[in-house]
Amino acid sequence: MVSHLEKIFNKNDQGLKTEDSSELSSTPSDYEDCVEEHPPSHNFEEAIKMMQSRENEGDMPENLQGGILLDQLYQVSPCDLNTFLFAPDSQFRKDLAELQGTKDVQEGPWEWKSGEMTCLTRAVSYMKAATKLVKAVKATEQQTYLKANGQEFAILVTVSTPDVPYGNTFNVQLLYKIIPGPELSSGEDSSHLIISWGIDFHQSTMMRGMIEGGARQGLKESFEQFANLLAQNLKILDSKDASDKDHMLATLQTEQQSDWELASEYFWNFTVVSAGFMILYVIVHILLCEPSKRQGLEFYGLDLPDSFGELISCGILVIQLEQVFNMVGHFVRARLRKGSDHGVKAQGDGWVLTVALVEGVNLASSEMTGLSDPYVVFTCNGKTRTSSVQLQTCDPQWHDILEFDAMEEPPSVLDVEVFDFDGPFDQATSLGHAEINFLKHTSTELADMWVSLEGKLAQSAQSKVHLRIFLENNNGVETIKEYLTKMEKEVGKKLNLRSPHRNSTFQKLFALPPEEFLIKDFTCYLKRKMPLQGRLFISARIVGFYANLFGNKTKFFFLWEDIEDIQILPPSLATVGSPLLVIILRKGRGLDARHGAKSQDEEGQLWPCGEQGR
Repeated sequence: MVSHLEKIFNKNDQGLKTEDSSELSSTPSDYEDCVEEHPPSHNFEEAIKMMQSRENEGDMPENLQGGILLDQLYQVSPCDLNTFLFAPDSQFRKDLAELQGTKDVQEGPWEWKSGEMTCLTRAVSYMKAATKLVKAVKATEQQTYLKANGQEFAILVTVSTPDVPYGNTFNVQLLYKIIPGPELSSGEDSSHLIISWGIDFHQSTMMRGMIEGGARQGLKESFEQFANLLAQNLKILDSKDASDKDHMLATLQTEQQSDWELASEYFWNFTVVSAGFMILYVIVHILLCEPSKRQGLEFYGLDLPDSFGELISCGILVIQLEQVFNMVGHFVRARLRKGSDHGVKAQGDGWVLTVALVEGVNLASSEMTGLSDPYVVFTCNGKTRTSSVQLQTCDPQWHDILEFDAMEEPPSVLDVEVFDFDGPFDQATSLGHAEINFLKHTSTELADMWVSLEGKLAQSAQSKVHLRIFLENNNGVETIKEYLTKMEKEVGKKLNLRSPHRNSTFQKLFALPPEEFLIKDFTCYLKRKMPLQGRLFISARIVGFYANLFGNKTKFFFLWEDIEDIQILPPSLATVGSPLLVIILRKGRGLDARHGAKSQDEEGQLWPCGEQGR
């Protein structure tokens, strides 16, 4: 009887299961609506290759506003580093979870998500270990590929922790950027890993400052463990070793073409070949034909065409010879266009700037042929260097190395402008321009960078220039002392060298390169309807302002050369007895400080006002 009843109950359970499964299959879930009907991506490498085939040309996303958690170079290819970090069942992720005490890790499969753009995405859930402030909570990560073209990868991770205090009001976002690193002398590949973070608030809360502070502290501790574990598995590269200047420049010098190679490429075209054939044909004809008798208006020493056909043939030959003559003159002038500043080594002591112009891509053309004769003019601190001219190409290969003489003032900006060479007396046509701010790029980024050109012609063609820039100072530590001594004579006041810790804090605050040193800082406030209290920082190249009012941060800086005028207004009752400093910026400059400006005049000049403190 027991076995008989068991069979009856099992049948009923199976019936219920079949009914439930039929109901579930008939009702699609929200998740199935947003996921394409593709089989699960069991092979991670194949899914990445499929995304590469769908990848559109686009720039890498900007770093998130919270700051940089990790910025490091590794001796591994970008593709291998991407697989090492985000492949299913990654051993590195397992070791990291064990190190951080994370439990119950469940990784979903990589799926194709459709929307504005098709991309790979997966969900990962786990139980975070308890900390001093927060108990153990469950977290869910949504990992999405924003870019994957085989060499560059961008992965956005959105972390949701609803069980923490005020967890329903925000999500923490992490952006992993994997880009190719600089070339190594050994010929091996390198990768540059940048991890930034930010917080996306769904609704306003008065605890915003506390939430940001707690998230910053937690992420800092977590990614210190992440970086240490990654260093145990991959070889870290020093930025000095990665940006091996001598090796890079030597490689470019070996790739330079000789004048004979350039001439053969330039003159190997239909015009020159047809002109040469016509000349050879006429010479052979003269040798084979007999002397003709003088007739018509001919006399001794003057042989005129005897028919309209001969006249037309002579005209064609003259036109071809004229074109060849112009091409030869154009080539000679272009090779002499280098000038005396090309290939000259820098002289003197101070800041030495070396620019290696590698190549250009999709350069515009102002001629009907669709090709141009581009050359590049570099300007820094009032000094100019000019590259060689590449003839009849929109994708030139320069491999030029230009050095600027030593400069006393630390350079801030390098102006780059591409021109089309038409001749020594013709006005050159601009094919695009760009501005490189040394304060916004690290030495590693400058050592190998693609610069997008601006301008109507350049933007329509999406023109880019490949540069390698090296900024050094051959005076070493004496540079800072000499600069302070010079400033002391100008201002008539003793200036003390700031401590290394204060310099480091200043550089991290504004994300400045290590050669930028702090001169002085003041307590001040920006004049608003509600005065914004903060600090004014002055260095060799910038003026910066920073304020933190209940978690709302205001931070900006602009270059000294961006300043048009500085006005000092006398103390008044409105300024509470303190002088007012009005800084007017040049038109189109200092746009990063736009949110810190109080007004903008009709000419486009920014007027940021700060009241100087005691």
